[in-house]
Amino acid sequence: MKLKRPIIQFVALWIAAMAGAGDVWAQYDGMYSQYMFNGFIVNPAYAGSQDVLNVTAMYKNQWAGVKEAPLSFVMSAHAPVGLSKVGVGILFANDQVGIHRTNSFSLAGSYALSIAENATLNFGLQGGIAARRSAYASLSQDLQDPNDQLFYQSDYSTTEPQIGAGLYLYTPRFYVGFSVPNISISRQDNIYEGNLVSKKRHYFVTAGYMFDLSSQVKLQPGLLIKAISGYGTYLDVNSTIIIMDALWLGASYRSVSSLNALIQMQVTNHLRLGYAYDAPLAKNKSVSTASHEILLSYYFTFDKRDVINPRYF
Repeated sequence: MKLKRPIIQFVALWIAAMAGAGDVWAQYDGMYSQYMFNGFIVNPAYAGSQDVLNVTAMYKNQWAGVKEAPLSFVMSAHAPVGLSKVGVGILFANDQVGIHRTNSFSLAGSYALSIAENATLNFGLQGGIAARRSAYASLSQDLQDPNDQLFYQSDYSTTEPQIGAGLYLYTPRFYVGFSVPNISISRQDNIYEGNLVSKKRHYFVTAGYMFDLSSQVKLQPGLLIKAISGYGTYLDVNSTIIIMDALWLGASYRSVSSLNALIQMQVTNHLRLGYAYDAPLAKNKSVSTASHEILLSYYFTFDKRDVINPRYF
């Protein structure tokens, strides 16, 4: 694949802009095991990369049975705009961790650039808001410290603007992406410095490839690298076997966290259902219970087609 020098220079500038744009305010960043089937949740450049309208909902119950453990829900929709090179998307997410709640909403747009035969490079931007609330007043009196300004203020809530950017290069068999989903342009009150919220950038790199094992069986390995400034780098390595474009059986390893198993079924030409089971690693002594995740994805067409080409990523 031979790229023109101006394209390479533009991509380099885009990556540099994302890397140096700012800090992300984050308490809990929901991590989904089936992210490879909905790249839009980590990369706005994914918007419109499929030739139909895709609506996907994902729900995760992390560390089932543990009181106040994280609960996450995300719903997204994205599609190309007619025959243009533009894609649009919308995303809503809800994260709950103990007394902390975050609701976020964002709109995304992408532009597709054909850089070689069957190879497309998408540039994506997104913008939205995140509403956070911490219910300190709900804590037991035994846990409260009247000398702590956080408790003194009782419940706390704030609404912040968020922006994000990404790159997504794909062919019918391969993809690679780089994104910073949330680049904060706001600043918190000083009472939160070093306490609940840290100012750290989150970087995501994703990649995957499709192999034909036979006419009816395919193998799709992939990976996700998540880097958090000041906290280190986390790796998710996965592999999925696809049988007759109808059944997906996969497994993944998430560093310092869990071993995951997943299954997906193409129920109809338009509807796909998925389930993931995350088993914590023995060295992850902080938790001992599994996590459960459900995915529902529907593909809408606006012409007379009933058969939709299979979506691998």
